[in-house]
Amino acid sequence: KAVALPSSFVEDFAKLTSQSIVGWRDAKEKNCFNDFAPHLTKIVDMLRKKADLIGYQDHPYDALLDTYEPDITTKEIAALFSPLRTDISALLKKILSAKQVDDSCIRHEVSAEKQLLLGKKILNDMGYHDANGRVDISSHPFSSSCHPTDSRITTRIDLKNPTSNISVLLHEG
Repeated sequence: KAVALPSSFVEDFAKLTSQSIVGWRDAKEKNCFNDFAPHLTKIVDMLRKKADLIGYQDHPYDALLDTYEPDITTKEIAALFSPLRTDISALLKKILSAKQVDDSCIRHEVSAEKQLLLGKKILNDMGYHDANGRVDISSHPFSSSCHPTDSRITTRIDLKNPTSNISVLLHEG
């Protein structure tokens, strides 16, 4: 697949996605999707071109899907998830029509320091220890492990919604 992509395409795509990260971060901060939409349009256009360059049999996304889910096709994915659509739609309607839980008790401002302390305590209880990694803050949380004794986690802090940080750390941890 790598040889199917001209170096000029790889370079252009790398530049575009690097520039788009800044656009995404700014748009997210302002909660304004329209600011990011032009970046996203260019990325999707280039991904379509990438699929054409790599080649595919049935669906353009098959050329890209293999990166994330090796040896599976969009047709197989559709067969897996289509049966769930009816049940999930019914569940969503039920949830949306139900009386919403009053969660005001957990929606108050909590400092970044306190959130990180609680998050590290939760991670520690899960078996993640500072001796083998670290936790940092980023605009888009992720985890990476470059060695069995070196694991990095990032989280985001929303001062008015501490459950966001907890959810991120549970997921990444």
